Amino acid sequence: MSIRVKLFLAFLLTTLLVVMRMHFFTRWSLEKGFTEFIEKRQQERLDKIIDVLEEYYADHHGWDNLIKSKRDWMALL
Repeated sequence: MSIRVKLFLAFLLTTLLVVMRMHFFTRWSLEKGFTEFIEKRQQERLDKIIDVLEEYYADHHGWDNLIKSKRDWMALL
C-alpha cells in the first residue's frame, strides 16, 4: 500500500472514532439531562402536593372530611 492509502485510512479511522465518541457522549449527556429534568419535575410536584395537604390539614384539623370525599381528594391533587 502506498503512503497515500495509509494516510487516508488513518484519517478515516480517526474520524470514525471521533464521530462515534461524540455520538455516545451526546447520547449519554442527553439521557442524563433528561433524567435529571424528570426527577426535578417530580420533586416539584411532590412539594406542591405536600404544601396543599399541609394547608388542608391545618384548615380542617384532620383528614376526616378528605377521607369521606373522593371528589375533594381529587380536587386537592
